[in-house]
Amino acid sequence: MKNNKGFTLIELLTIIVLLTILTLITVPVTQKIIKNAKISTAEQSAEGFADGIDKYITGENFTENLELTGYYTITNGIMNGPDMDNVKIPVQGKRPTSGFLRLKENTIVGGCLIVNEYEAKFRDGNFKSEGKGTCTSNFATDSWADIKYNLSVDRDAYPIGSLKTVKMNLTGEEKEYTLRLINTSHPAACETRDIAGNMKYSQSSCGVVIEFVTIIENRELNGSEADYSKTSLRKHLNTDEDSIYNKLPDDLKAVIIETSPLGTGYNSNTIYSYSEKLFPLALKEVNLHSDWDFGNNITRPLDFYATNNNNNARKKYTSTNNMTSSKYWLRTRDNHWNEYQIINTDGSRGYTSTITEKYGIAPAFRIAEWVNDTHSFLIEKNK
Repeated sequence: MKNNKGFTLIELLTIIVLLTILTLITVPVTQKIIKNAKISTAEQSAEGFADGIDKYITGENFTENLELTGYYTITNGIMNGPDMDNVKIPVQGKRPTSGFLRLKENTIVGGCLIVNEYEAKFRDGNFKSEGKGTCTSNFATDSWADIKYNLSVDRDAYPIGSLKTVKMNLTGEEKEYTLRLINTSHPAACETRDIAGNMKYSQSSCGVVIEFVTIIENRELNGSEADYSKTSLRKHLNTDEDSIYNKLPDDLKAVIIETSPLGTGYNSNTIYSYSEKLFPLALKEVNLHSDWDFGNNITRPLDFYATNNNNNARKKYTSTNNMTSSKYWLRTRDNHWNEYQIINTDGSRGYTSTITEKYGIAPAFRIAEWVNDTHSFLIEKNK
């Protein structure tokens, strides 16, 4: 006898459920496979383009003894920059639709290329892709790792004065704090050392320096009358269990390098040197009355303050923490009186002999150090 019985409702529902489960499993897997394939294509195409540049440089059409150094734009495989005018790079396969490269003496040292909307960034000698992107650099949105790398190959990667926010929990509640890029230059004086090899110029004004724009906390200076290096404020910034440094985001801590800010004590030509991650700026570094400090010849106005020499540039007392303090500490000792320098509410120089007074702190830090002043290339020195 022929059986005309069809699927029951329960059987149909079971099949639908099984198909749905299979779809939920296979679709993400398929999407991941497709994405990984596009990532691989972007990386391989970028490497192929780099090989094409090498072939062009070693080819007959390349001027002998010419060394490509600088910033180069890429549009549909065509390269423009110093000594390269609309040069079509000979490559096989997919050409980058856009992007840029930084070269140092015919060698790629940085950059990013777009292939099929996927960006491939040059890192540690290879191109690496994580997905879609635009290859645009922005201090406010780039990761700290990218910021450090970009500034390590091009000191002009971001404009001086660029701002970026970070989140920290200093008072039991996570809040945003604003940071500002204030220096990228590195004068020859930054390399001066004495016979024993000790620094003779403050590293706080050398290389890539970033500062907190606003007061992040009120704190007494406290400690020795001799110099900032023996104060409790220094420990609170760097080494205490609840230090400001320990409360920074991990990705930011990963890029900060140790710095030796130099300073002098009251009525003394002795130079005090110490090593740390966070530090207050000095009077001359914010471009103010350097003759009030014996140590004025061991540091310099930082790039931001050298070109913004007005009190408004130093107004950092506005705070997201609703701080009552409207003044903040410098690390500079007055060479005429037994006093520390501070910044007043209007951005001008102030001073106090009361080290237990609570004023604001707005520290700075470095993320890269120049070892020469070659315009297009930085070498990071990890200590």
